[in-house]
Amino acid sequence: MALTRDFKETIKKRAEQDPDFAKTLLNEAIELLLDGDSATAKLILRDLINATVGFERMAEKVHKSSPNGCG
Repeated sequence: MALTRDFKETIKKRAEQDPDFAKTLLNEAIELLLDGDSATAKLILRDLINATVGFERMAEKVHKSSPNGCG
């Protein structure tokens, strides 16, 4: 069965409408890191950042380059 919506857009919309959802994603990523599953934690964190502040804005806030080299 094909997805009817782009996954990233679904995550973004849900995070915008439900702050508890975004907190849950962050908590899940932390738990995964503590359990040693950094690869999955990074995927969740990437989706969370893209759904909320975006990498460029986050890079500006922490005074670092964004992953795509901008900023």
